[in-house]
Amino acid sequence: MPKKAWSWLYYNSPKQKVDKFTKEGIKKKCDKFIESVLKPRFISSSQSALDGSCVIDIYSKWWRNFIYFYAKYKDNRAEAIEPTYDWKLARIEYLKGDKYNLAYFRHTGKWWVIFYEIPLEECFESIEEMPHFHPY
Repeated sequence: MPKKAWSWLYYNSPKQKVDKFTKEGIKKKCDKFIESVLKPRFISSSQSALDGSCVIDIYSKWWRNFIYFYAKYKDNRAEAIEPTYDWKLARIEYLKGDKYNLAYFRHTGKWWVIFYEIPLEECFESIEEMPHFHPY
């Protein structure tokens, strides 16, 4: 008979479901921020990265209680598998009321939360100022 041993019990708290009206309101604010701040700053016709790809669009998309910011790239290389591809820039997690977690997509393929329980306007300020959330 095996010996008894202590172990950790992991518990994930239930996620806050986001109603349709809240989603629409947050999506409008995010799209307004993208149109007024991110697109003018990071999308230009003369932009060309060293690897031959350039940002052609920035948009947001809901999934469960997260809203993601994506950058769409156009790959100009001859050996490119796809002419365009999407890359995740930021993830805003809705908690409740005006509380959000802000995360960026690391090179390891994992999301890393760097701001906990902050208002949406602070999320926008952080995305604008911090290079973690900028397209490369």
